[in-house]
Amino acid sequence: MRTNWWRNPALRSGLLVGGTLLVAVVGQVAMPPAPRPAPTVVVPISSLALACPALPAGAAGLAVSVRAGLLGNGSGATADVQSSAPQHAAVPPNGVVTLPVRRPGAALVAAQGQAAPQLVADASLIGTTATTAGYAEYACQAPSASQWLVGGSSVVGRTSVLNIANIDDTPATVDVDVWSEQGKSAARSLQGIAIPPRSVKAIALALVDPGRAVYAVHVMAASGQVTSAIVDRGQHALASLGIDVIEPFAQPLASGLVGIVPGGSRGATLALLSPGVPTAVHVSLVTSDGTYPLAGAENLTLDADRVLRVPIPDAAVTGDVAVLVQADTPVIAGVAESLALRGGSDIASEPFMAPIYRNASFTVDAGVSRATLLLHSDIAVDATVIDAVGARRTTTTVHVRPGVVTRLRVVNGRGRTHLISVLPGTDGVVRGSVLFEAASAGMDATSVAPLLGVRGYVAVPPVAPDVSR
Repeated sequence: MRTNWWRNPALRSGLLVGGTLLVAVVGQVAMPPAPRPAPTVVVPISSLALACPALPAGAAGLAVSVRAGLLGNGSGATADVQSSAPQHAAVPPNGVVTLPVRRPGAALVAAQGQAAPQLVADASLIGTTATTAGYAEYACQAPSASQWLVGGSSVVGRTSVLNIANIDDTPATVDVDVWSEQGKSAARSLQGIAIPPRSVKAIALALVDPGRAVYAVHVMAASGQVTSAIVDRGQHALASLGIDVIEPFAQPLASGLVGIVPGGSRGATLALLSPGVPTAVHVSLVTSDGTYPLAGAENLTLDADRVLRVPIPDAAVTGDVAVLVQADTPVIAGVAESLALRGGSDIASEPFMAPIYRNASFTVDAGVSRATLLLHSDIAVDATVIDAVGARRTTTTVHVRPGVVTRLRVVNGRGRTHLISVLPGTDGVVRGSVLFEAASAGMDATSVAPLLGVRGYVAVPPVAPDVSR
């Protein structure tokens, strides 16, 4: 997840569903014996909760499900899945459970005990008719007070809805900033939004700032903690153009990889925003042959508070391509593309990619016919990929060449639910995407985010010494 959870003196997570709230507190911090800066205290994680905020269930032709997995010995610990039905299911170590979601809202996935750091949860949206066809998968999130999102559109044929879930048993108040290519929205309705306890607020971006090709969004919780995501759908006449769920990231960055565009994608576009100040940006493409400046985007100047769309030519995406953004000041960035599927298409988007230092995990729905890892590292890394299907575990070592995108097919053939974990190896830092192909619906590409608490610990900021005496 891409949240600032480690800044909290205690890990506190929860979500509604079925009237249940889970609160996890990981430990206390002792005062240092001497009046000097205290070292960071490391406290074992014993409880972890992840929320899935974008579940537009109940629509005809749209199947929504939540999956939870635990990878590792687990010492007998289990996870509890609470969906909007509500439903409950125990997740055994090295296993995955899948629960259908039949009503709109959000879901909570929580784990207790030594297995908590190994918890992973994902949600899937599968369109099953001609008017809903598409596939989207996204990672469930820990709550935070600040989240950034980029993507979505309200041009003709596109519908984008921002979903914000209140994870507490008390009301939350949020402010939402929205930018487009025309600048920052002045809509007063976006400030001081009250979200009742254990509920989800849906905001149609077309009602906030209509007719825009792309959005950037900042969700800020003035009270409480929230999770958010954008559900993006495309349609032409009676035919679906795809579905996507846009996940948040923690903060603007001055430099980083923005997604990996799969080879053969069409109409890929990079969206850039500099909040508050103008800045200079350099955009490069990382290909199998090396890293090259993107023609026409070698030296860009971003106006303050105005989203700039930078097209990536189809001819540049004959193979897998990572997008590298380098700016003078922190920016918001995301890439969107249309994925080809047997003459049809599906939409996908990715923001800045988080580095995988130790471990990252995701689940693969039984309806997915193929899942392919796209990995990138600045140095040569031997990454370990673990595929758990029930009691069977398969371990593969993949050599990630420096500076290029390396492909690895991890699932080939539908019918089984998989739990995949990526370990980059000693001293290696890897960033990755996973490309899902659902034969009956569509495709999706999403970043592989590091698993929360993968080291089994949460770092608690030190308590300042009392020097008044």
